[in-house]
Amino acid sequence: MSKKQKREIKKRQRERRQPMVYRFADLVDLGLVNNWPQLKILVEQHGFPAGFMLSANARAWLTTDIDQWVSTRPVRSEVAA
Repeated sequence: MSKKQKREIKKRQRERRQPMVYRFADLVDLGLVNNWPQLKILVEQHGFPAGFMLSANARAWLTTDIDQWVSTRPVRSEVAA
């Protein structure tokens, strides 16, 4: 995950005034995942939070859980050309 993506997540946090949840579309907007199969791999192999079910077909993730996971990820360094 790049520094830009981490800054975007922190920016979203500041904009929200109360504890919130992310839905799948939010994870896509943040650049964390592109599709459900990728999310499944992140959960099973990389410690991404599994989230919780809001209803039979709706999953959500606490912003604090996602932010904590992002903070543990290495920052990709740019390769000088």
